[in-house]
Amino acid sequence: MTIPIPLTRVVGQPRREDALPGMAHFAGTGPVGRTCGDCVFHNSHKKRTRCQKYRALMGEDGPVIQTYYRSCRYFEQKKTR
Repeated sequence: MTIPIPLTRVVGQPRREDALPGMAHFAGTGPVGRTCGDCVFHNSHKKRTRCQKYRALMGEDGPVIQTYYRSCRYFEQKKTR
């Protein structure tokens, strides 16, 4: 019988849970406290929100993303009026 060895977390490296479909990069790699809903690349069209940076990088629309997802490394703050 083998004893399973737990995997250790490497500080500063994204986890599997941080890879969310439709995001341009791992969730949580952007500014702390910011979300996709605060980003200029978060685009709402017909009640479907998609990341425009993902589209620019991949050449196609990605899956729908939520406004509450933690920001990624490509985060750019929306301009406020």
